[in-house]
Amino acid sequence: MPIRRVELDTTGHTVRENVKRLRRTQRLTLRDLAERMDAAGRRIAHTSLSDIENGSRRIDVDDLLALAIALDVSPATLLMPVAEGGEAEVEATGVGTATARQLWLWIVAESAGRPGWPVIDLDWMMRARPEWKFEEETADTPENERKMINTLLEFFERRNDRRHGDD
Repeated sequence: MPIRRVELDTTGHTVRENVKRLRRTQRLTLRDLAERMDAAGRRIAHTSLSDIENGSRRIDVDDLLALAIALDVSPATLLMPVAEGGEAEVEATGVGTATARQLWLWIVAESAGRPGWPVIDLDWMMRARPEWKFEEETADTPENERKMINTLLEFFERRNDRRHGDD
């Protein structure tokens, strides 16, 4: 049975293009990047990195994080399409078309981000961010606002409990 070629979707192509662009910008050879990957704890041969850049090898989440470390960028940088500005239209798998700003804010968990979504969606923020992050951001909130936030959080917890039962 012949081996099926790996099919990348929009974000897979974005990541591979960003890896190649960032590697070249830093004047790294494939072997240099392979050494950095090894130092990051993720051994990938330079030939496999070439396969990633050419789209014949997929990147899993462990590869993504190690590549971000090896290229000295955030994983979000690898996921973000290159754009001329914040209002430029970009595409991402599952999202479709959005402005670069909307997509970036969604990737870094600052906003629901997708077109048509509210800019501030407390329910989404609670799911998208670690609990400690939300607590840090509301630590200096005046007491009356904190009570309102806690009331909203309790509402969302009750609503989610009713929606999902005891799965």
